Amino acid sequence: MAAPAPSEMDIDKPYCTPGLRLYQIMMQKERDARLINQERLRGLIRGYKQEIEFFCAHDPVEYERLTGHSQRDPAGVAAGNAGARAGERWQPHFPKA
Repeated sequence: MAAPAPSEMDIDKPYCTPGLRLYQIMMQKERDARLINQERLRGLIRGYKQEIEFFCAHDPVEYERLTGHSQRDPAGVAAGNAGARAGERWQPHFPKA
């Protein structure tokens, strides 16, 4: 098994690719707050790594691994909402008053 790629949440050697770093710089509104929040997350990882599964909410591979659903599943199917079948788009149901 290959070692996981280094990431910003690595508690020993945080790493960010140059492209992602540039994107973050361009999009950030409050640099200090962003960096403080990253360090707070690393602190949670240090303290609770054995108790909590930490993952990236934007990573489709991690999503599929943790949920057992394909990222291509309709939202209702992935969430287990009744009324949605594979290949169908789930629509919310609002009861009539």
